[in-house]
Amino acid sequence: MPYHNETEKTLKIVLSSINNQIGIDLSRIEVVLVCDAGNRLDNPDNFLSWFENVDIKYYELTLSGGPGVARQYGMDHSDSEYIMFMDADDQLQYCGALFEFFNVVQQTGNHQIIACDAMEQFKNSDNQFRYRIRSYQDNKIFAWGKWFNRSYLDSIQLTWHPKLRIFEDTYFVGTACLLATDIFHHQVVVYMWLWNSNSITRNTGKFFAQSLDTWVELIRYRYHILSLNNLEIANDDFCGMLTAMAVRETKNKPNNQAKYNSQLRRTLNECVQAYELNYEKLVKKIIEAMKNDDFLKNKPIWELQKLAQKFVKQCDKLMENKKY
Repeated sequence: MPYHNETEKTLKIVLSSINNQIGIDLSRIEVVLVCDAGNRLDNPDNFLSWFENVDIKYYELTLSGGPGVARQYGMDHSDSEYIMFMDADDQLQYCGALFEFFNVVQQTGNHQIIACDAMEQFKNSDNQFRYRIRSYQDNKIFAWGKWFNRSYLDSIQLTWHPKLRIFEDTYFVGTACLLATDIFHHQVVVYMWLWNSNSITRNTGKFFAQSLDTWVELIRYRYHILSLNNLEIANDDFCGMLTAMAVRETKNKPNNQAKYNSQLRRTLNECVQAYELNYEKLVKKIIEAMKNDDFLKNKPIWELQKLAQKFVKQCDKLMENKKY
């Protein structure tokens, strides 16, 4: 469990939701709390003594690397068979949440990934809190609500990427789910994704959408790890990720155009095999994605074709060794 700006008051909420679990042997639970060079606990021993039912290990990083780096540090300092990730500003949905996971293993055996659903707290247009269920099937890139089998992660050589401060879930969870052949979806809500106006994903204006250079970087990292395990999946995913990149670029101007061009050039040239393999169908894929995008779907087809062709031509110019 990584945290940075969260206060002890906020941490008490999430840790209490773990400490108060029932129906399981809590000695089988190990909590690793990692301070990502943020608000350090004033008196760790005194604070953690509030949660006497569970074993909590507390670590402080001297340099902030983002949530992915902190999660990896936690993984490296634990030895459990399964790993579950929680954000410090969330909580388990109810006191039997962890029982659901243990029961799956008891009833059906081990799995590479056990995925449950989550409840999202959000604000409507009137600034009132509302709630909706987020199914695993619709949210395969989020870390919450899942158990990852450590042996499976080791077998595909997957770790949190140290260079991704955002989109780190898309890299780690997306890769794990794409390569998994045994995902057990338990359709029960176990996790509460609480509203936090200061979180990375909810308090960045258009920065998150405009961080195109990081998205292109993500495409490259994900292709490399996927290609080590399954080249066919890697090539198909590259096409899908580059298509999403085209839609993002159409709607958002990069925060740093030079950096974006540099990252796109590097990604295209390092993943040249995948680009060449998908080249002929790329324009069609981009047009279909634009037709399904809420912002772009009402544009005439000729304009979507023009936008898709413009993106592909831009990619062609950045390629150093084209073979087509």
